Amino acid sequence: MKLSRILGLGLILDIIILDQLSKWWVTEYILRPVTAGQSVPLGQWLANAPERVGPVSIPVFPGFNWAMVWNEGVSFGMMQNPDNIWPLVGLTVAICAVLLYCLLKSETIFESLSYGMIIGGALGNLIDRFRFGGVADFLDVYVGTYHWPAFNVADACISIGVVLLLIQGIFMSKKDEKN
Repeated sequence: MKLSRILGLGLILDIIILDQLSKWWVTEYILRPVTAGQSVPLGQWLANAPERVGPVSIPVFPGFNWAMVWNEGVSFGMMQNPDNIWPLVGLTVAICAVLLYCLLKSETIFESLSYGMIIGGALGNLIDRFRFGGVADFLDVYVGTYHWPAFNVADACISIGVVLLLIQGIFMSKKDEKN
């Protein structure tokens, strides 16, 4: 197997681990609600918040907050409905299977890493759907009063991977990057 494909497969695992560790760290140590000076475990927090949107928002610096949002829908919070979980799981698995096939057929490092980022991010969010019934989003970027929808490490990796694939398709020829 080509080195570029091995790197792409390794990146999938790295992103899943980074995504899950970041979500654990933020939900347990940064955005855990506090009641009467006592910390509330995440499971209890989820059980006591049927709308799954935490009121916690912590300013970090101008333009960035930690903000806990549970996304039960798809990108940008569309299709918010707990009944959508199985169609979303099925769609995610199907897309990951197609992208894995593309990764295994990829010819360049750039392409392999792009597919790896997208697959790793999608699987990181899929783990959340199984564990919590929704995806933990906690990065809140804003300018003035305009807030981009909250996102997480997995979402960022998916977006970056898609942009890299577009760059590959538009600006690079296959012969430029072959190993």
